[in-house]
Amino acid sequence: MSVSHSSSYAVRNIQHYSLPIPAGLGAFTVALPAIAGLAVVNSMNSSRRRHKLDRNTSQSPRRLQVFLFLLIVYETVIATLAGTHITPASNLRCGLDDKWHSLFHNRDVDRIRRIQDQFRCCGLHSVYDMAWPFQDKTHVKSPCAESFDRQQSCFPAWRAEEQKVAGLLLLVSILVFLWQTAVVASPLPEPSWLDRILRSGRSRQDAESGQGPRRALEYQSNPERYSDSLITEEGGDTPVEVHRPQVTTANSEYITAPPPLVVD
Repeated sequence: MSVSHSSSYAVRNIQHYSLPIPAGLGAFTVALPAIAGLAVVNSMNSSRRRHKLDRNTSQSPRRLQVFLFLLIVYETVIATLAGTHITPASNLRCGLDDKWHSLFHNRDVDRIRRIQDQFRCCGLHSVYDMAWPFQDKTHVKSPCAESFDRQQSCFPAWRAEEQKVAGLLLLVSILVFLWQTAVVASPLPEPSWLDRILRSGRSRQDAESGQGPRRALEYQSNPERYSDSLITEEGGDTPVEVHRPQVTTANSEYITAPPPLVVD
């Protein structure tokens, strides 16, 4: 059973058996794995880009560390609140008593009957203590025990269910914390051979389409291309033929480089 399924199962039992566990605690526990997953993914991506960050963006890892710290506080609060519904067992009586009194006062037949049918019991602390069917003019005491042939109250089994569900919530917070710590602390994996092939293919496509990095000045790959220009040497009237090699810019515009020498 996965962590998400465990938390969902716990929330379902809180509602189904009317346990005195806050619904908000169950909801925050269900959301915990997803929030932790997003935090870990962002942490790994930030670690991969960390060597590329300059001084202007050096605050990003710090903000991520603050977020991870707040997530640990979040997990600690869930674990602490869940633990209060596990032990000590003697402290659980007040919450269970208040919950049952509320159900009985509101004549919530469906919920009381669901608890009694699930644990095959009658009443809270005895088979006649606020049990369903309720007493009426013909029944001074609840006829639950005689009608369903049950001899035990619901308090022990109901309390055990509360401890089990709270234990699941505590387990979820612990497992998420351990997984998060292991992933963040582990070294980054090396790129696989498939990743390297895909990256090289994308680089080749970018170069062919002209979208890749280009140099500002490139010499022509054809060494036979040249230009003949006639210049006149100072102090003379005869034109001298000089070969000036041509170069091309990134926009394929030809320019003439300065002559390396002048031939008499």
